[in-house]
Amino acid sequence: DTARSATWLVRGLTWCALCGARMRSVYSGAHDYLGCSAVCGARYVRVPDVDAEVSTLVLDRLGALRFELAGATPKTPAKVPDRQAVRARIEARRARAVKAFLDEHITGAELAAERGRLDAELAKLETAAAGALERAAAQDPLARRALLADLGQLERAWTVASVAVRREILARLAVKIHVEQGEPSRVEWREIAVLLLNNNP
Repeated sequence: DTARSATWLVRGLTWCALCGARMRSVYSGAHDYLGCSAVCGARYVRVPDVDAEVSTLVLDRLGALRFELAGATPKTPAKVPDRQAVRARIEARRARAVKAFLDEHITGAELAAERGRLDAELAKLETAAAGALERAAAQDPLARRALLADLGQLERAWTVASVAVRREILARLAVKIHVEQGEPSRVEWREIAVLLLNNNP
């Protein structure tokens, strides 16, 4: 019932802490619960309890982020790899491997192995480039100041915002919330570098 769960802060963001499956809505009379969609045996979790706990965690997180951003900016600039040049070299190696196979200098198995190595290099390149971009954003003083101001606005807005607005703020800050009956909720927060990138115009 979407209308009933519209008042839930954590709607759509919860996962079972036991098995990792998404949590689903469960109703019992006037009471609202979260239940494991995989029915792994996890006990139901009361929605009001999770909402209240996560609300406190959000305010703690906003305070921690502002404290971290106010710290010194790293002095060593992040180096972003030249993906185009590296990709061109990898593609050239791929073309040479194919030619070697067509010229019968290597076997099909050797070609497949070389392709696997080159694909792994490409994946590593993309991961390194993404990480470097995040670090570069985190080191940009203007971006840090802009996010610092934004976090201050979010913190003030949280205290007076509707559930819908609070849910938007939570979605900006968190990736997942792992819940289990009788255990503290665990939030996977987005890294500062990711927030900086998302905050850039």
